Amino acid sequence: MRTTNERRTGENQATVARPASCQGVTLHGGRRTTLTLKPAPAGQGIAFVRRDLGGATIPASYALAVDRPLCTTLHESEGKEVRTVEHLMCALYAGGIDNVIAEIDSDEVPIMDGSAKPLLDLVEQAGRHEFDAPRRYIKIKRPVEFRHHKSHIRVEPAPEFRITVVLGVPYFGTFEWSGIADRVTVAREIVPARTFGRLEGALPLKLISYLGGPRLLRGASLKSGVTFYKGRVINRGGLRFKDEFVRHHTLDAIGDLSLAGAPIHGHVTLRHTRHGLTQQFLKILMSETDAWEYAV
Repeated sequence: MRTTNERRTGENQATVARPASCQGVTLHGGRRTTLTLKPAPAGQGIAFVRRDLGGATIPASYALAVDRPLCTTLHESEGKEVRTVEHLMCALYAGGIDNVIAEIDSDEVPIMDGSAKPLLDLVEQAGRHEFDAPRRYIKIKRPVEFRHHKSHIRVEPAPEFRITVVLGVPYFGTFEWSGIADRVTVAREIVPARTFGRLEGALPLKLISYLGGPRLLRGASLKSGVTFYKGRVINRGGLRFKDEFVRHHTLDAIGDLSLAGAPIHGHVTLRHTRHGLTQQFLKILMSETDAWEYAV
């Protein structure tokens, strides 16, 4: 067994070495929330624990994913759910963490700066403890695809996890990011990309939320993502990457696909998708048990 802070690309399962916490505002609820990562045994997987609900546990599973606006939500029963899990799931993938308890004291993971970078920093602060137990992979054996209007998702066999994302953004045009999504590449090129939105679309949703509508974007600000107005980014410093929008969409996709419970070995292509469609695709893929198999 090993305890380390450095990234590895080994074939064994891992958890965090010690508890580590951060605080931040949630995107939709606008609440100050504490997130704590704690070690978990080999084979447990990733689970969210709601401290505000007496320790209610919600597994990070595609089977519990529901289509909610502007985020990925895990819903187990009435009042027992956790929202905006996708950034943390991507950070855990980039950190090589298979098993962890993610404690929160509200119904939502904090948004931080809108990217997964502060969450990966938290994972690295907690360190990495590797078990003498092999990591399972989902090996794709044949293509599976899903279409919904102009949206298209497809996975096909590949010797590693490769991802291609195509995204159209109003005023800016169409972008594509494609590459092998190993942990080092994801940490360097995908994790720092921030969520984004149009000012003219976000302000009405935020106002309606405070007037009694659905809790959406109450915590949104220039500190929690990229905001643009009529084709102009209004954040100080501009974009972190010239194609930051599609890199963040790739971040979301990796986070959502991580709900499969094991890393995918295959080439996933997503064209003009959103969280709900990725969730539908993942449920279809996992139900077609002749299309994949577990491998170590």
